[in-house]
Amino acid sequence: MVVALIAMAALAVSVNQKAEDDPEPEPMPMLLPGLAENLRSMEKITGFPASHVRSVRIKRTDGEELAVAREQPDSREFQFEASSPDSISPFSGILFANASFLENLRSTNAFTVMGFSDELVIGELTYTSFDGLVLKFVVFRAEDATCLRMIASHSQKLAARYDESDTTGLLPPDEIIETARRLNGRVYKQPDNE
Repeated sequence: MVVALIAMAALAVSVNQKAEDDPEPEPMPMLLPGLAENLRSMEKITGFPASHVRSVRIKRTDGEELAVAREQPDSREFQFEASSPDSISPFSGILFANASFLENLRSTNAFTVMGFSDELVIGELTYTSFDGLVLKFVVFRAEDATCLRMIASHSQKLAARYDESDTTGLLPPDEIIETARRLNGRVYKQPDNE
């Protein structure tokens, strides 16, 4: 467990240094450090537009959760779903570490499996979109490696909230269902740093 936490902290520092070396033009204003980097990395590995993400929920191994959301697709500002916690550092650390993990992956390196036994879960990130995609990233330790598993589904109820809005650009249900099928069950092992 300690090794996993140290590895996540090192990854967070790596992503932070990379962001300083290669600043993005006009980053999306973010309430939670690491969220912008995480959304960009999520879009890179999944091909799903980060601009469609409505909420991000982070769950730690101790059961603590933090969620941020935005009201409309055209809004650039995320807000805490509940009052902000005393310390956001552990949640930011998970965001940075997950972004770093994803940056080193290639979509062709995934293998598909629907379950693992004896997982040691390090953290979970759940993204929901305005068009109804629900995508969970579970980071865990198995077979002496850090892995990431995607669990994807389509929520008609979530998508229905924005069907009547004037916002254009949201994906149709059949495309979201296909995206969920394509991503569901993907598993990645963290590549060697050598």
